Amino acid sequence: MITVAVGQLRPHIAQPQQALAAVERAARSASSTGADLLIVPETFLSGYAIGRAAAQRLAEPVDGEMASAVARIARRSSIAVVYGFAERGSDQKIYNAASFVSETGEHLAVHRKLHLFQSVDAEQFSPGHDRPPVVAWNGWNVGLAICYDIEFPETVRMLAEDGADLICTPTANMVGFEQVSRLIVPARAYESQLYIAYANYCGADETFSYAGTSVIASPTGDLCAAASPDAEEILTADLDRATLEEARRNLTYLTDRRLDLYGHGTAPG
Repeated sequence: MITVAVGQLRPHIAQPQQALAAVERAARSASSTGADLLIVPETFLSGYAIGRAAAQRLAEPVDGEMASAVARIARRSSIAVVYGFAERGSDQKIYNAASFVSETGEHLAVHRKLHLFQSVDAEQFSPGHDRPPVVAWNGWNVGLAICYDIEFPETVRMLAEDGADLICTPTANMVGFEQVSRLIVPARAYESQLYIAYANYCGADETFSYAGTSVIASPTGDLCAAASPDAEEILTADLDRATLEEARRNLTYLTDRRLDLYGHGTAPG
């Protein structure tokens, strides 16, 4: 069993030091409750709707100064952290990315958002092109997705095919799209028999009001934890491997798919 924490936090637009301080507070709080892993929202280190010029200015490589700062936070609080940031790739393109850092500060994985959400993403970022990562950590296979990615069943299927037990999902979901937390995230967890931790903003910036309602969803389709629409909160949930294994025995969507009829993919296992 592992304990996962979701940090539902207010945005800090183009204020990376304030964002880092908020990550540290959330890490300390989550660690004090016994959590092993903390997820914070999409592009949290820069803010989400910051515009192309600010994204260019604040973007860093995956091993940049901000990444080193988060690694220090993870070590100090003895908690793994998944966080969103604006990544400057070696190709000099700017990506909406999420990084997974272990409790010892080791960089484990990075994911570039595949599905850009309307003009707000397209004006700031280039789309990722790589299959989402799944990495082994503390006896669990952990995958990464970002916001709009999780709304596509194909993304979750890819991660499930690659063995994910848990998908960590930093997000910046706006007011008006609350059905994503209420309906889509639990459905994705149920239909692919895995856990999903969905970490959203609350409050507002100059462009958007955010929906809050962060959730941790079970492979049974139930919510292990759910946040309010408008307050900063640290959600925690114990993720049980027995629940995961029972769901995989009883729900056979992945093995019953007709891949000969509807697309390319691989059967699990």
